[in-house]
Parts: sequence; structure tokens; C-alpha cells
Amino acid sequence: MIKRALILILVLIGIGIGIVIGIASLAILAFPKPQEDSEELSCTLSGCHEDYIKYKVLHSPSQDDCTNCHEASGSQHPATPGNEFALTSAQPELCYDCHDPKNEKKVVHAPVSDGDCTTCHSPHGSSQNFMLLQADDEFLCYNCHDFDTSKKNRKHSPFEEKECMNCHNPHQSDNASLLNLPSPDLCFECHDKLEQENLHPPYEEDCINCHNPHTSPVEFLLNEHQPELCYECHDRKDEQKVVHGPVLEGKCTLCHNPHGADRENFLTNDDTKMCLNCHRRTIKVKDRKIPNIKRKMSRKYPHDPVENDGCLTCHFPHGSEYSNLLNAKFETTSYVLGAEQSFELCFGCHDSEMFEKDSTSTATNFRDQTRNLHYLHINLNKARNCILCHDVHGSDSPYLIRDEVTFGKWQLPINYTASDNGGSCFPGCHARKDYNQYIAKVFVDGSIKGIINITDTKGMPEVPTITIRIRNTKKTFDKTLSIKAGSEFELGDIPPGDYMAMLDQAQINDLQLMANTLNRVFTIKKSTIGDLVENLNFELKPVPIAVKGDEIDNLPDPEGLAEMIADLKQYKNKTLKNYTKSFYFKPFRSAALSNEAKKYLKTIAEFMKKNPKTEIGIIGHTDNFGALMENQSLSDKRAKIILDYMIENGIAKSRLHQRGLGARSPVASNDTPEGSNKNNRVEIRLFEAE
Repeated sequence: MIKRALILILVLIGIGIGIVIGIASLAILAFPKPQEDSEELSCTLSGCHEDYIKYKVLHSPSQDDCTNCHEASGSQHPATPGNEFALTSAQPELCYDCHDPKNEKKVVHAPVSDGDCTTCHSPHGSSQNFMLLQADDEFLCYNCHDFDTSKKNRKHSPFEEKECMNCHNPHQSDNASLLNLPSPDLCFECHDKLEQENLHPPYEEDCINCHNPHTSPVEFLLNEHQPELCYECHDRKDEQKVVHGPVLEGKCTLCHNPHGADRENFLTNDDTKMCLNCHRRTIKVKDRKIPNIKRKMSRKYPHDPVENDGCLTCHFPHGSEYSNLLNAKFETTSYVLGAEQSFELCFGCHDSEMFEKDSTSTATNFRDQTRNLHYLHINLNKARNCILCHDVHGSDSPYLIRDEVTFGKWQLPINYTASDNGGSCFPGCHARKDYNQYIAKVFVDGSIKGIINITDTKGMPEVPTITIRIRNTKKTFDKTLSIKAGSEFELGDIPPGDYMAMLDQAQINDLQLMANTLNRVFTIKKSTIGDLVENLNFELKPVPIAVKGDEIDNLPDPEGLAEMIADLKQYKNKTLKNYTKSFYFKPFRSAALSNEAKKYLKTIAEFMKKNPKTEIGIIGHTDNFGALMENQSLSDKRAKIILDYMIENGIAKSRLHQRGLGARSPVASNDTPEGSNKNNRVEIRLFEAE
């Protein structure tokens, strides 16, 4: 029985083996393996090199035929130990048999330049696109490039997402740093491009002047914190005696747009509106409080410069040597020396005579008949400061009179009341005082008398008529007279005040005449006998050549031009430290460039082209005739026309620094025509940028 069972088991095993072999044979017949190259069969299916075809992304030659890139060296494979195969040619030429060359542009990635494609790519296959060598938990670029990837750092979005090729070409480029486009055009692929009138030069040139394109510990990927970043190009603004709070805190972008703006100096708003973004409330600063300026400006009587001209009329926005960021000296203590230098700021607009004379009928309306009450308050042993009674920003009372006056720790009401011809106050520091401006028995008969002479009338078909304009500084009197040459004229009933008589510049040019001066300054005063300004004459003479249009002879004269050219030549091949020269606008209120001036500026332009580090400051000035804003506008025009002309002659705007100072910086007295002409000027300052 045991033998039978054993025999039966063996028979069953044999039958099972036969069935398995039969099924396998049928499978081979039903699904025959495609005919493959014998070399590939041996490389990838032999159990030796099958790892090369297991990747997600395979190199085409690895799929087709290994001998596309490898060739036998002659030794028997695999019986003989050692490397029996070699590349058919060296890198990168082997790669360029199939791929386009990657080393033909201006900037080539170092591995490509070295011909080592396999630094970044697997020659057989990879789990990454483009057969890159990086593993899932690594980033290929980090193998060579070192970046601070601290979690505290801000990261540029493409960098954080490891999308380097959004910005860089991994092989070659015509742009620095293998960028896909030149900067800043590359940045504008994602970021909006500004269209403002004034663009910050670093923004126009290259964003990485200020920003790190990968990672930074500073907000907005800045290369450095403000204000140090700004001070790499701009002069420091925090070294003055008094520094504006935002400057001290390094908040440059609180007032300036770092990229560009339609306003000068890249301001984010008009200067006054921008100032009131902060000064619309009381601000605590150390041991004092800055009052709510917007509230003061909203009062019934705002100070004229505050209302019409803006904060920068009196204040520097960054820092100053004077208290409260003022443009000039202004004492803030309660009792000060009663002298002009104590209130230098005020006398850019006001006449210092208002407190220099103990008796006057014209210098101030704060007088009792002719007794000057300003003089009374300011020239005592304990002279009062103007700000004890006046609020320099605005008030609900005429003449900027405060509601209260500080007296020790108390605030005493001033109780000021205006009347038709004076007023009264009852401040608590003295009894009620009244004043009346009326001056009894005063006879006013203001008039002027003069003659116009032309020294030579040869060649003129008839005696010409000359136009004279009579105008006072307050613009309350303005008349025009037409006078025949050689005839006398007289104009009466002129109210008291400071006046100027002006010739018509255009008419003088058309008549081909020349005047020693085009204006006369004079004063009509109140008196008991009447006032007459006599012999207000203008002596004219013909000029050989007519001057038309914008070719007004407004200097520089040929001698000044020759001196300038000589001075510039001596700086050739030398370091230019500082050079300042002025030229003048003779015609009253002129802002045109003469041919001589253009020649002068072309000489400067040529010099600047040869000396690329040289920059130029252009500062416009006027005399004090006219309103404050009128003078400011004229000085701006004088500086702007020169700036535009320099740009037309090939000088970059970034090398030009323009500013108008109105009548705030005279070099001579405006009381005479000669002094007035000297103040109607533009200063040209050449310097070498550091």
C-alpha cells in the first residue's frame, strides 16, 4: 500500500510540472518579446544595468541604444575586469551631437562653460524634469550657490518656490547673472511698471540697487534697512542740530516714494498735505508737545505763507540748525534781544523797520498815531518774543493775534479787539490799552514827476512813445503811462507806499534802445506838506543791433564767458572739487536764455561729458519785488530753463540739481536798481560727486 501511494504522488507531481511548462510555452507563443538590439538587451535586462531605465524621465539614447554614447574599448565584456566601454566623444561635444550648443552667448553658466553637463543632468534618467540630479528633499542650485534660507528672512516668491528658471536661464544668456531679460525689464514681467513723471534713478537702472532678488532679513527684500540704504547715495539728513522725527526714525518712505512720483523729490503728496498727514493731531516729542497744525491752519485768519505757499516756506523737511526745523533763525524763548538777527526768518517777508523805529507812519499799523507799538514791546529790557502775542500758523483774530499769552505757568487771555482804525487788548499783564492809527492834520498829495530822454534819435522815423508802468509792492496801485520821448510827465494822487517804475522791456528791444536801468524804486510817504518824487527819468540810447524774442541780453557777458572757459580748461585732467559762478538777468522779471548764456551752458555740458563724475547745482534767485509766490515761481523758472537746456545738450537729469530760492538769499540790497539786478541771478555750482 505504501509503494502504491508513493507511486501515485510521483505521477501527480509529474503531471503538475507538465501543465506549468505547457502554460508557459503557450504564453511565450501568444506574447512573443519584440526583437531588441542585442546590446540593449544585454545592458538593461541582463541584471547589471537595469537601474538606468527605472526612472520617470529617461534619456532617449538610454531607451534606444547604449552605443549611441558608449563604445567598446576592445576588451571582452563582461568577462574582463575594468572599464571596457568609453564615451564616443568628450563632453560637451557629445551632448551637442543631439542638443543645440549652450555656450554661445555673452554669459555662460560655469558648468556649461567647463563642458560638464553631468554636473546638473543625469546622462541616463532621473525622477526630475530635464533629468536633473536633485533628489526630492534637495535643491540642485544649492549644491553650488549659497543662500541664506533662514526662516526669519523674507523670500522672493520664485526663490521660495525654487523656480529659479522664472528669472534665470540655466545655460546661457546675453544678460548679467544669466537673467532671462535685462533688469529692470525682467522685474516688470511680474511687477507693474510705473509711468510717473519723475522716476528714482535706481528704479530706472536696476532694481537690485536696492532689493535682493532672492532673500533678505529686511522688509520688501531691501539690501539694508532704511535709512542706511538711502544714505548709500544721498547725503545724510540726520546730522543737523534738529532732525525731523521720520528722518530720525529712518522712515524715508513716509514722505518719498522710493520708485517714482509725479512730484519733484518723489514726494507722495503736495508738501502741505503730506505734512498734515502727521500734524493733524498733537504730537508728543520728548519734553514738549507739537500742537495740531491742521487745526491752526483751519482758523479764520491763517498765516499767508502757511495757506498759500506751503510748509517748506519756513521749514526744512529733514533737519536744521534752527529750532522747529526752521529755514533761518527764529528765537523761541519768551524774552529775546530785540534785533533783526533774532527773527531772521520773519524778515524774508516782513520789513524789519516795523520794530526798528520808535516813530513811524508807514512801517506798521500797530501804532498809536506815529508811536510804534511793536518797537515798544520788542525794545525794552525784557523784549517780548513775537510769538507771545502772534500765532505763526493761524488765529481766529486779525493779525494772527493769539487767544492767550503764556505768563509763567498761566495762560492769560489777550482779549484783543480790532477797530476800524486800531484796536485794544487787555491781556492781564497790563491794564486795557487802546491804540488809534489816525494821524491828525496830515496832508497827502503823493505824485511823481520825470522825463524820458533818448540821447540820439538818428535813423528813427519819428520820436518814439515809451511805456512806463507804475506799481506798488502791495499791488494796490498799478498804472501804465505812454510818454513821448523828451517830454515830461507827472502822475498825482498816489497813495503812500513803496513803488517801482518800470520800462517795457519788449518795447525797448523793438525800438533798438538801451537803458542804464529798466526800473526805479521810490517811496511815497504821508506828511503835512505832501510828497513829490522828482526827476524820475530814464535816459535811453540806441543800440547797434536789435535783440528779439528770447535773445534778451541777460548775461553772462563775453568777459565772464571767457573767464569761465579758461577756468574749466585749467581743471582738465584734474579733480574738480568745487566751482561756483553766477550770471544775471538784467531785464526785470526775465527768465529767458540769451545766446551768450547758451554758449556758456554748452561749455559746461562739454566739460561734464568729459568728466562723468561732475554734477551741477542750479539755484535761481530774484529780488524782493513782487509777492512771495511770484518770486518763488520766477526763481524756479530760471533754474528749470537751465536744467532743460542741459538735458537737451546730453546731460542726464540725475546729474542736475535744480532749486529756486525766490528772494530769500539776496547778495545785495534791493533798495537800489544795481542791488536789485545783482539779486536777479542764477548760481551755477559745479562739483565732483563723491
